Amino acid sequence: MLVITMTFWGGNFTATKYAITHGVHPLAYSSSRYTIAAIIFFGLSRVFEGSVRIARNDFGVLALCAVGLVANQVCFIYALRYTSTASAALLFGTMPIFAALISFFAGIERPTRRFAIAAVVSLVGVVFVAVGTNGSLSSNLKGDALTMVAVITWAFYSVMATPMMTRYSPIRLSAYAFGCTSLVMLAIATPQLKTQTLHLSHTVWATYSFAVVLSLVFANVLWFRSIKIIGPSRASLFSNLQFFLAALFGVLLLSEKITVLQVLGGVTIGVAILLSRPRGSKLAPVESVE
Repeated sequence: MLVITMTFWGGNFTATKYAITHGVHPLAYSSSRYTIAAIIFFGLSRVFEGSVRIARNDFGVLALCAVGLVANQVCFIYALRYTSTASAALLFGTMPIFAALISFFAGIERPTRRFAIAAVVSLVGVVFVAVGTNGSLSSNLKGDALTMVAVITWAFYSVMATPMMTRYSPIRLSAYAFGCTSLVMLAIATPQLKTQTLHLSHTVWATYSFAVVLSLVFANVLWFRSIKIIGPSRASLFSNLQFFLAALFGVLLLSEKITVLQVLGGVTIGVAILLSRPRGSKLAPVESVE
């Protein structure tokens, strides 16, 4: 499930890059994606689960998740304007580390020494992919800072939503998280939405549909189902695959070239994922956590 998720997320880099450079405003793009995705999730929850209800005491956690998602989307979409893809890939490679730290302090799981080694190996793989992308890294502090906020907020969202997976399906959880996020995003994106034209090419609409249905809706269901099985820390190691897969999509769809370093990086990340597999079935949980 995680490999499929990373394939769609890797393709989303190409789709997003194409859309926002061919007539779609960044915030209009993000806000409308989340709004449509929220509507789809509410519909799926109603049809397949027969209810969209959640407990009142869970709204506080969902609000925190929404804050994380809003910050993630705004920072990520604008980080790409100021920093290079190589730097973004490198900084996102630190996500497993932040996910592990947040998981530990939240009392959700205790990452093992084996995971710590795998996280370092994975980061080395991301360095290879990043440097192999264009041979240089950005020194733009604004772009790099925005990227780091995007990294931390996505790790925060993934970890905070994990305990609720025992009570709700990924569909219902995403419906509320995305619904809350879309309300804030629509308010922020209002100026861009007013000037956004709908007269776009068929290719733009195709990439936009991919970004909504497969990358946002389907992939997020798989992401949280996977987190429920193996935990947010180890699942986050797989997220580093998306940059290598994004490079492959660049070769297939944008006629870009792939370098030896990028291939080596992809192999290294794969080794890290295999290395992260615990001897038991799960990462060691923190005791006395309900």
